[in-house]
Amino acid sequence: MTPELQEKLLNKYPKIFKINNPPQFPFDLYKFESWDGWYDLIDKTAAKIQKILDNDKQLYFNTLQNKQKFSSLRWYFNCNAKNYENFRKIISEAEKESLFICEKCGTKENVSQNKNEYILTLCDNCRSQNK
Repeated sequence: MTPELQEKLLNKYPKIFKINNPPQFPFDLYKFESWDGWYDLIDKTAAKIQKILDNDKQLYFNTLQNKQKFSSLRWYFNCNAKNYENFRKIISEAEKESLFICEKCGTKENVSQNKNEYILTLCDNCRSQNK
């Protein structure tokens, strides 16, 4: 993801995307390990998490890693045990939805996963440019 889009997410959701210094988790070093196409999905998902955090000041949520793996979004996190299932459901929905969004451009048209080499979720246009 471009540095500009990463900064937007970091500034918009500081409770969700904390950077530890010294680094403790992959997110502290690499931030968002995906292309720009999933920016809106990550933003929408973080907004859902933020809404829960805003309603209960005792909750915490910390992103450990946010990346592309085997053609879908992977979002590893830790949080309060009492709300783990709610957060897990939100993240799981986003991870499933990522399979239908082009990683590069964000379109939902003509999106598929390749079956060989490095597995990516791309639209036909981005796939032809990526060869």
